[in-house]
Amino acid sequence: MTMDFSGKISIFFGFSHYFFLKHSLSAYKYWILLDIRI
Repeated sequence: MTMDFSGKISIFFGFSHYFFLKHSLSAYKYWILLDIRI
């Protein structure tokens, strides 16, 4: 049961980290486009 719980925790952290990285990268590209436009 503890292994299953830790597995769910690691999967949750992995997905949240992946989505955060994806979101920050897209925001970074968006800011670069804004900077180039201005």
